[in-house]
Amino acid sequence: MSMVSQHNQSESRFLSLPSELIENTLVCTSSLGFPEAIAAVAQTCRDMRALIYGAPDQHLWREIYLAVFDDPRPGLQIDRQDLGPNPSLPPSSSDDIDFEWGAEFRQRVWAANYFARSTGPSANISPSLYNSFKTMTSDLDALEALLSVVHTAEPFPPDIIRIPVALNSNADAYISSKSYPIFPPLPTAYNSPDGPSGQSSSTSSTYRPSRNIEWLQSTIANGLPPSLNIRLSGLDQSGGSQALWQSQIESKMMRALGKLTAITGFRPIIHDNGGITSTPVPNPETTATAEAQDQEDNSDDADDDQDNGDGDTESPESAVDEPETREEGVQTDSNLTLPIDMSVAAQETRARRLARMRVYNMHYLDVERHWGPFLLPSTAEPDMAALDDRLGPLVALLVNAGHPNDDNHTLPVAAPNLTPPPSPDRLRADWAYLGAVRVVVETNLLESVGTDGLSGLLSLEGLRRGSAPMGLHDDDPLLPPIPVPANGKGKQKDPEEVTGWDWAGVDGIWRRCVCWMDYRDLILHNLSNGFNDPTLQEAVRIVPMRLRVSHYTPAKIPQFPHRPTIHLEGETAGPAGTSGIRRIRGTVQMISDGSIRWTLYSSALENGPDEWVTEGIQVGEVTSVMGILGMWTGAQHAHMDPLGPFWAWKVN
Repeated sequence: MSMVSQHNQSESRFLSLPSELIENTLVCTSSLGFPEAIAAVAQTCRDMRALIYGAPDQHLWREIYLAVFDDPRPGLQIDRQDLGPNPSLPPSSSDDIDFEWGAEFRQRVWAANYFARSTGPSANISPSLYNSFKTMTSDLDALEALLSVVHTAEPFPPDIIRIPVALNSNADAYISSKSYPIFPPLPTAYNSPDGPSGQSSSTSSTYRPSRNIEWLQSTIANGLPPSLNIRLSGLDQSGGSQALWQSQIESKMMRALGKLTAITGFRPIIHDNGGITSTPVPNPETTATAEAQDQEDNSDDADDDQDNGDGDTESPESAVDEPETREEGVQTDSNLTLPIDMSVAAQETRARRLARMRVYNMHYLDVERHWGPFLLPSTAEPDMAALDDRLGPLVALLVNAGHPNDDNHTLPVAAPNLTPPPSPDRLRADWAYLGAVRVVVETNLLESVGTDGLSGLLSLEGLRRGSAPMGLHDDDPLLPPIPVPANGKGKQKDPEEVTGWDWAGVDGIWRRCVCWMDYRDLILHNLSNGFNDPTLQEAVRIVPMRLRVSHYTPAKIPQFPHRPTIHLEGETAGPAGTSGIRRIRGTVQMISDGSIRWTLYSSALENGPDEWVTEGIQVGEVTSVMGILGMWTGAQHAHMDPLGPFWAWKVN
């Protein structure tokens, strides 16, 4: 009997099995770590292809998906919930969730393979293609797949009361007072309550790790593809210091890359064999023109990479297996590429430098950004005249021997900007900036407190909905008792006040890490735009913060009526070395791209003028351990205001 005949008989026997058994075999194959086998089986014959891709419903792909990833429906359902006393949305169930099981699964499998091929020891992608339209499109597809994994992760089990306790093995790393830690503990340290009293038990809770998070950790274990890595740890910033000069596809890709960096931190390429210490990268002075030409030449290629409707013929794999990405004749002309050290330490040093350039860029502050980490509105054009005007005071400051805080020192006053800031329905988070904030603050924290105490804050499990600590007490020995209004009189009621609910998890005890540079260093490095000084240091301070909901007003974004604007108040510690307490007021609200915006104003006196403002964006999903990343600056937005990054997280 010939080999062909034996093969046909084996195929015939397999196809003679009940379809339910064949489907169960495919599901088991996927769950055992061989998801690519499904596509291979579909290519064996028309009958198998019809079974896998031609089913009238998604039941097979749903089972395949759920064998590998978390069920996305509970998390997506939470995003639709309205737990207020007067719900603006009807109750929803998992049956109301429309999810593309097959498309999501295939995109994630492709993304994992793309990362593995691009970061493996045998990876050989020409630096001349880093800025090609096809490479950026593939990078964007892979990034969006990873971000979808985070967004659809299983929520933290709602039956666990998250009372932060120090890990027995290293209590000193967590405790900052008698009651609360500096950083949240790992989710595995959370305990279940014994009863209504909320006292934690000695046994571990029924915590279950997220399969989505485990998959994400595995996918990025060796770092990012070189074409992405070089944008975070290269020789220069893509698109300039404010990323204003990017093509549409590059801008979209950089936002996705920034968002991934904000939630995972910078991930250097790890070479297990230790043999790769350098690689050529595009020369930033010679590739701008080539990139623009490539964008023009390839503008018609986007349609070639689209799914043709059957979910398989033009799969995402075809977007990265193009012959040109595997050419052996890699260009190494010094006019096109430069050698660069790819040791982990060198990658991290360059990433920190580029992040500082973005985070401490005084030109970034702009009324069109609402003086926060937001994108310029699509209709706004960069005002180069205004940018140039700011250099005058900077130069004058350096020439003047005085200090900006001296009584006899004055700065040139710029013409007042009468442009109103954009409303929430025009704001979109600038994830490229927020990713840089994460790099700067995380590096400063690692240098200040080490790695032991940061495991809970940096854990990717902390990206899940509901993972933030939610205890039962609001007293913090580091802060005074909650003030009681004099004579029993409260503040005047907001005429727009409505009933609502604390959907963002505002109430509780927080910690906030703020970083800043010496003002003269800030000016000097803004003039040079180098940030190359190896001795450059930033001040780092972690302060306690207590927040509570004041009232609610209607949501500003029509798409989110179930998430009213939360108005908050609270207290935080004053300047270092003093016992002063600063008052906080602010809001939490949705903005147009679905991000959660936190705005906090602080003042020295209860009724005094606002002095400082922080604008931040929730990292991860709503009520996540990861907290808020953003920037601080002067509340009055005076000319030459300083700025810096911050990271806030909840500890109770």
